[in-house]
Amino acid sequence: MTAESANALLKTLEEPPPDTLLILLAAETERLLPTIVSRCQQVRFTSLPIDQMVEALTRRLSIEEAEAKTVAELSQGSLGKALQLFDNEVWVKRPTIIQSLMDLPSRDVQWAFATAESVSDFGEGLPLVFPIMISWYRDLIIWKEQKDVDRLINQDFQEQIRDTAGTVSRRSLVRRIEAISQTAKALDRNVNRLLAMESLMLQLR
Repeated sequence: MTAESANALLKTLEEPPPDTLLILLAAETERLLPTIVSRCQQVRFTSLPIDQMVEALTRRLSIEEAEAKTVAELSQGSLGKALQLFDNEVWVKRPTIIQSLMDLPSRDVQWAFATAESVSDFGEGLPLVFPIMISWYRDLIIWKEQKDVDRLINQDFQEQIRDTAGTVSRRSLVRRIEAISQTAKALDRNVNRLLAMESLMLQLR
């Protein structure tokens, strides 16, 4: 919201029409004016348990439990996000995205820029790429510290996770996850999509 639109909403909140219930949805309340937040009763929605997500996805999408579990984990307990991801080209390209992350450290800058361009081509589906990227580095941390196969999100990449985890430090993995998160937030502010992805790929090398 711009400051002007937020102030216009504030006036409506202060003097609502009679017999009216206003429901505002926000992912990050800190991005709203404090005066708006203070005039609302906050109700926080928790994520669905993964087992409930898996049951719902296998039933609605007619997919195997293993695939449903991966979709559910990547969607962080949001059934709506899970359905959106499954219906998007990003889901089909998930193995390619993960393979690109594995290849980045050994490839040159031009290859990184080409990868950034191909990822940018997902367009409106680009935000769905970031949870996949984070899941790869998260799985490497899990394997480095716990070697717990059951906790891996990308179960179909177990061998690659085992082989890669020993070649990178936990600190570098955390740094990569933070870079992905910052890029996702930057794209919410309408920065140049290609430039943002080029910068990210250089940070992930």
